Amino acid sequence: MIPITVNVPEDKIEFFNELLKNLQFEQQIPEWHNEIIDKRLLEYEQSPKDLLHLDEVRSNFKLR
Repeated sequence: MIPITVNVPEDKIEFFNELLKNLQFEQQIPEWHNEIIDKRLLEYEQSPKDLLHLDEVRSNFKLR
C-alpha cells in the first residue's frame, strides 16, 4: 500500500470523509495518536481562553 497525503478544504472535510467511508478505505490511525488528540481536545474544552491566536504566535517569531 502507498500512503498519500491530501489537502482538503475545511468546508469539504465532511464530504471527503464520507467519500472515504463509501470507498471503504482503511484508516491507519494508531491508538496512541487518538489518545493524544482526545487529550488536547479535552484541554481545549476546559480552557479555550488560554490559547493564543495564530497571528499572535507568528508575531513572536523572528525570521532571518
